[in-house]
Amino acid sequence: MRSTIGTASFRRQSKGFFATLCLLTLVSLTAPIAGAEPFEPRAAIRSPAALVALPGRVVVANRRSNSLSVIDGESNRVIAEHQFGAKLVSIARRPGSPNLFALDGDRHSLCLVSLEGKNLATRKITAVAKHPSHLIVAEAPPRVIVSSKWSRQVTIVHFDDKFARAIRTTHVSLNFSPGELLALPPSETTVSVPSVVVASAFGGRLAIIETDKGVVRTTRKLPLHNIRGLALSSDKSEVVLTHQSVDAKLWGDRDAVHWGLLMANSLRGVKISRLLDESLDPMKESWLDAQGLVGNGAGDPGAVAIDSDGRIAVLLSGINEVMIEGRSYRHRVRVGHRPASLISVAEELFVANQFDDSVSVIDWKTGTVSSTISLGPQTKLTARDRGERLFFDARLSHDGWMSCHSCHTDGHSAGVLADTLGDNAYGAAKRAPSLLGVSETGPWGWNGQADSLPAQVQKSIRTTMHGSALRPERLNELVVYLRSLKPPPKMKKAANTIVQKGREIFLKQGCAECHAGPLYTSDGTFDVQLVDKAGNRKFNPPSLRGFAHRVSFFHDGRFDRGADVVEVAKHKLQSELTAEEVAALLAFLDSL
Repeated sequence: MRSTIGTASFRRQSKGFFATLCLLTLVSLTAPIAGAEPFEPRAAIRSPAALVALPGRVVVANRRSNSLSVIDGESNRVIAEHQFGAKLVSIARRPGSPNLFALDGDRHSLCLVSLEGKNLATRKITAVAKHPSHLIVAEAPPRVIVSSKWSRQVTIVHFDDKFARAIRTTHVSLNFSPGELLALPPSETTVSVPSVVVASAFGGRLAIIETDKGVVRTTRKLPLHNIRGLALSSDKSEVVLTHQSVDAKLWGDRDAVHWGLLMANSLRGVKISRLLDESLDPMKESWLDAQGLVGNGAGDPGAVAIDSDGRIAVLLSGINEVMIEGRSYRHRVRVGHRPASLISVAEELFVANQFDDSVSVIDWKTGTVSSTISLGPQTKLTARDRGERLFFDARLSHDGWMSCHSCHTDGHSAGVLADTLGDNAYGAAKRAPSLLGVSETGPWGWNGQADSLPAQVQKSIRTTMHGSALRPERLNELVVYLRSLKPPPKMKKAANTIVQKGREIFLKQGCAECHAGPLYTSDGTFDVQLVDKAGNRKFNPPSLRGFAHRVSFFHDGRFDRGADVVEVAKHKLQSELTAEEVAALLAFLDSL
């Protein structure tokens, strides 16, 4: 049920271009020919991640197979699949043409993809920040905006009036890892210049960037995480977002999970004016639409679509459903395995299902699935593939309220605090750690009491998610997936002079006693001179690899800046450091 103070209606929302073209040929795996046999896609694991509507067609970007599937709008069947030739991250339509913008993750570049003829071709437009993850197109004025998660940067590519030539590129640095994007057109009541909302890929931060000059207007921290969908309200006064939130004050027992109190899954509208004014609390005068009911949770809300009639759809990615709200109905529709992306086309809603390589078509008028389009047969799944599906499956929890991903976003961490039995007692909430590189950092748990990764995983499912114990083969598959997760990319190069100086300070200050290289952890528990609410003083030190990418720090998440560990807490430093030494030590930590 929606509790609201605000609106309840919505609306959808390089220099020398040809001189620097880098042509890559995209050969169609099979091209449709009039009178020929129906197109038969090859067997592959595709993992559809983005959808774009073109006249008479819907194009699907497949991240795993790095291919583009083309769906005929008349027959709702796949008529072609084209290989991209590089790491395909995402796509968006180029306004006024049948072509697409695409992100090349291998070359960290924005490309133009031509869809004319039997074969496809892509041309590099310009470089973007490394590790791109999302892109959107803003038409007034013409811009393509790209977020790069691990680089903590947003790239703004400025175009001429017809999107024919890139004029210049602006890079904007942020103090968090960016994910979802939403363009804000100028308005008398909100932003005066073209801007973009940038959501954290993990925690609850939102930044508003003025795209003309590439200036960060404001950054706000909200008490929520996993922002997976952004939209603009119909009167353009609110940012509508999907998110999750954990109540760290509650004991995470079965009742707290059952009643949907420990992990909330929500759709929320936040006033842009309150985001911009740092003297105001953005959460006040916001409205909340809770997803899920007692006995029927709604784990991991994802993308949100709002059509011109005010109808709304929210992906409930963890339980394979879509919440549909029309004029005379509101209900949940079963779709394929892990719905990951959606677009509204006339009276239909297209939903890309990541784990079963399909697209569900939903009739807006009735709120029911009218057809399911297979993108092609899948090759045999490996144990890792099956484990990945388990990791993102909220049905492993009691009543479907949360998945492993809910706290460990994409294997990393949302930085949330939860009072579970992770340390064998209630009363002292702990931070969800990153699982990137987790296979090498045992023992597990903040108190180091789990001597094997399978034991820790089974305990989390039973006592945190309050689900049924996994059968041995399923537990093994989930553990295989976790062991495949590598640490995040490094923010700084280890060869840097200041980094080398920081390493010397790290060793001199005795930091390696607990955080010993090369994993920068150790298998013991240590008195860290920080007492939790249950009286615990000894903790197993987390690995410092990926330090720069963390959302919060220490077992209780008391700091959300890595610098505070050194500058404020002066954590176990043996002597006072100068400002130069602090900067060098932080540079070293950011290089891990």
